[in-house]
Amino acid sequence: MTPRRRATHTTRPARLGFTLIELLLAIILSSVILAAVNAVLFGSLRLRNRTALQLDNANARQQTLDILRRDLAGIVLPGGETNIAGQLLVGPLSGVNDLAGTGMQIFTSSGLPSPSQPGSDIIKVGYVLRDPTNAATAAGRDLIRVVTRNLLPVNMELFEEQFLLPDVETLDFFFFDGITWRPAWTGTNEIVPLPRAIRVELTMNEVEPDERGRGPLARRTALPFQIIVPIEVSPATNQVDTATQTDGEQP
Repeated sequence: MTPRRRATHTTRPARLGFTLIELLLAIILSSVILAAVNAVLFGSLRLRNRTALQLDNANARQQTLDILRRDLAGIVLPGGETNIAGQLLVGPLSGVNDLAGTGMQIFTSSGLPSPSQPGSDIIKVGYVLRDPTNAATAAGRDLIRVVTRNLLPVNMELFEEQFLLPDVETLDFFFFDGITWRPAWTGTNEIVPLPRAIRVELTMNEVEPDERGRGPLARRTALPFQIIVPIEVSPATNQVDTATQTDGEQP
């Protein structure tokens, strides 16, 4: 007998890995998903940075307006018994770096002396606009507050400078004399030493974070701010009211 040949069955080997087309499709889909996720994350980060910058700018502007309002509300009359307070001056300030000539100087009682800053509560305050040190990234001028705390006669006046705001376009002061608003106050030439009210108009340049590095070419948005502070102090008069005597009345 001839032995029966056993039938042999060939099995197809199992496929391992992916084909080139499958890899290309997976890479393309992953790239599309990553691009979409990156756009969302980048947009969220940009929105966060813009919101944080706007909040910081808003806080700085509000603090500056509060300082201006406090200084103007505490303005004191020039002269007096101690003769320690001077006139309200508008224009270029002497002894201070005020090349723009847009400053204003007052004497105010907002000194708030403390152990770290001893002295009187009456101080001399000036507001000036200066060109920024780094003009390449700025979109305006810097608002500086100049404070002189020692008002006694000294050989050289010592003052300190406080940086308030960047990117300031204009800073204008107007003075109400009881009838009209005037853009200037001439101090000693006035009938009364102080106006009835002072109006401050401040114009800021709002710049996008991505545009700040372009300097003067940056896209700007003008933001005007205005405060009006009434002046409560007025000079006392030495005139005495006298009553006229009528017939039948005893003097």
